[in-house]
Amino acid sequence: RSRNGGIARATEDGIAKAAGEFVTFLDHDDAYLPYTLAAVVEAIGNHPEGDVLYSDEIVISADGSTIIDVALKPGFSPHLLLATNYICHLLVVRRELLAAAGSMREGYDGSQDYDLILRTTEAAREVVHIPEVLYLWNEVPGSVITGTAAKPYAYEAGRRALADAYARQGMTDLAPTHGALPGWYGCTLTGAMPSCSIVIPDILPGELLSWTVAAVRETTASSHVELIVVTHDEEKAAGGLQGVDRTVLAPSGSEHGIPQLLNAGAHAGSHPSILFLAPGMMPLEEHWLDTLLAYLGQPSCGAVAPRIASYDGKPAADRYVTPGGGVLPRMLSASHWPLPREASAVLWWCMAVRKSAFLAAGSFDEAYMLEWFDVDLAFRLREQGQAVLAVPTVTIPTLCDIPPPLSSTGDGTRLQQLHPAALDSPDPYLHPAVVAEQPFIFRN
Repeated sequence: RSRNGGIARATEDGIAKAAGEFVTFLDHDDAYLPYTLAAVVEAIGNHPEGDVLYSDEIVISADGSTIIDVALKPGFSPHLLLATNYICHLLVVRRELLAAAGSMREGYDGSQDYDLILRTTEAAREVVHIPEVLYLWNEVPGSVITGTAAKPYAYEAGRRALADAYARQGMTDLAPTHGALPGWYGCTLTGAMPSCSIVIPDILPGELLSWTVAAVRETTASSHVELIVVTHDEEKAAGGLQGVDRTVLAPSGSEHGIPQLLNAGAHAGSHPSILFLAPGMMPLEEHWLDTLLAYLGQPSCGAVAPRIASYDGKPAADRYVTPGGGVLPRMLSASHWPLPREASAVLWWCMAVRKSAFLAAGSFDEAYMLEWFDVDLAFRLREQGQAVLAVPTVTIPTLCDIPPPLSSTGDGTRLQQLHPAALDSPDPYLHPAVVAEQPFIFRN
């Protein structure tokens, strides 16, 4: 052609000449492995409704001698995709879907693949992750993988592609923002701050409750927050507590059950969002609640939770994992893909929920006493098509040690009885090698 059409136009020309049922992509300076296409054909055969497929990838030095980075990806995670282009390479798309979605669009050079992935995954019947390294990304001079200065325009193009995705998905009160690193993106509120009921159970001795109430008041706008404390202390319930909007007397018979206290506070709340907060949690960031509620406003999101850290900055616990083999979930730091993303379950110690989704799921199961009820709720939300998000870009310190839940208790037995399928299945949001704590391996 007489005019350089850029990456998108060149790729579009190639797609126009494609005759296969599926189309995949290969940059001129990258490489497939010898078995890449065989693995793709195998995955297509196993997933007849798979319209988009992607694999793991590695970054290698320009001379091919050194592995620089490895991207072991989770199963399809649409909310993580709104935070970064984690799919990237290898990408395979059904040609019919490419045509319907509009293929490559001009004006998004540097993030043209991100824009295409966002549009095609939205329309796909199934998005399939192939948990194998099938793509070698070469670190050649001028490639975006060599550093942020190589193609600075690419990251703004990515933000614009996300803005289009937000509009398509009806997120009119939200906007994408640039994140902590180039290619990472955040989510912010553009409309009025949503109102929220914050429920704190009075379950720990000492001054922890009053310190948490003071921290919440210091970092949130009172006009949008309703602070509710649920207590067994009749004197506190009758006289109220400083800084608290409502003090609810715990229901009789709930002396040893945390779910009953949380449910009582949730039902007493008058706002569309609820945040459960444990005594000893000390929110210090100015916009912590705004950020959590922004992510709660994303489509089909039922619950969100931040990273919880001890006061020395070490992760206390920020999500659960459900490994296979019938083993109860174990706590894991969200350091792998440290961006807002889907999780199997999150801790109630700081958990925001949409009240409508919470009630539709049946609230917390009051047959539990002290533990696992948050995991049970997350499983039920996910069964109803609601996402559960870990948001490690928000950190809330705690003054308390979070004890690991026990599998030998009646609560652990109940979880195993109610959710055997979830516990027997691999965690869909972690790569199998991460769960097994094993290195990735190539095929022979």
